[in-house]
Amino acid sequence: MNEKKFVPENWRKLEETHEEEVVKLTQSQLSERENLVSKHTGEKIMMHDQDWSEAENLDDKFDQGLAMMEDVSGKKLKVLPESKELPEVLNFEQIKDWLKEKGIDFDLEKAVDGQEKFWQKIYGSDFKIDRSKLTKEAKLFNVIEKGFEIGCFNGIGIVATSELSEEEAQMTAFQQAFHKLLESGGMDIWEKTGTERWTKLELEELMKRALPVECSDFNIDNLNKDYVKEFIRIIKEKGPTPKQKSNKVEFFFTDTRQDIPKNQKLVNMDGEVVENPHSFVGAIANKISFTNPEEQIVLARQMYEKDNSYISRESWEWLMAIVDHSDKNTKPPVSSVSANSNGGELILYSYNADSSDGNNRFRAKA
Repeated sequence: MNEKKFVPENWRKLEETHEEEVVKLTQSQLSERENLVSKHTGEKIMMHDQDWSEAENLDDKFDQGLAMMEDVSGKKLKVLPESKELPEVLNFEQIKDWLKEKGIDFDLEKAVDGQEKFWQKIYGSDFKIDRSKLTKEAKLFNVIEKGFEIGCFNGIGIVATSELSEEEAQMTAFQQAFHKLLESGGMDIWEKTGTERWTKLELEELMKRALPVECSDFNIDNLNKDYVKEFIRIIKEKGPTPKQKSNKVEFFFTDTRQDIPKNQKLVNMDGEVVENPHSFVGAIANKISFTNPEEQIVLARQMYEKDNSYISRESWEWLMAIVDHSDKNTKPPVSSVSANSNGGELILYSYNADSSDGNNRFRAKA
């Protein structure tokens, strides 16, 4: 069989790089390299055709520099993966490394420290945010990158709970967040009691019924044809609204500005830039993910903490939840949740999901 003499230049460079204790390999590539090296000795390697092809493929991988490793001679390895080779779920340290690698000017550690201090005011000075629970799926990172690029992501929110009381354990996340954060926060709440909402639902009942949703819950064709039927289908399949969970920690990238600008641009779940569709139906059809009621309440309380100012003073913001009020004989029998602070008080509401008023906004999230 013909043999070819192969001098793998990148391997020679790799050995030089070892002296600097930095290696551009993934763990799997490192193992692959060591297996090949063990077959041969010296810098000039005699390889059969099959091994030659294998070496060339490996050589190409080395050139791509898919990951960074520290010293391979026994020290703990630290992998800094690039976006095209991300693990399915990134942990907190990997997310920080990714932000740095992408040149995104956002200090995640500082932001989480700020969130922790906020929640310590709620749960006590001993409360800590478990960083191991701060993870993100790799499929979201093109969304996050584009969101920071166009400005619809500029901060984070963290939803957290401690051990719930018996009463809280019977509440939805919307209810529990409201009673924990807003009732004690000094904010004025519109129609905290009473049935002035067009749905005839009191606030407590609205919060109990509001069902959090995701873009993936919807059949877009059916949504565009008849959103009422699609809402009813989802409510029947997903309902009733789940109760709040103890010791929950969830974080999300979002827009933390007090007021969303009229000319806002949004990023959808495919990482595409989308103009404001104004309607709830339009946002779902464009695969835009945005804040749910619990997340909005967290942001509202945090903004009020700063200078007693209310969130969304100049526009209505759609929230990612739908409501069934067919028993109230309303037309339509379903609606989607919204919020605003026009008039100096926080208004928690729901409205026709196809309303495309020019003052409607979204807080995109990922």
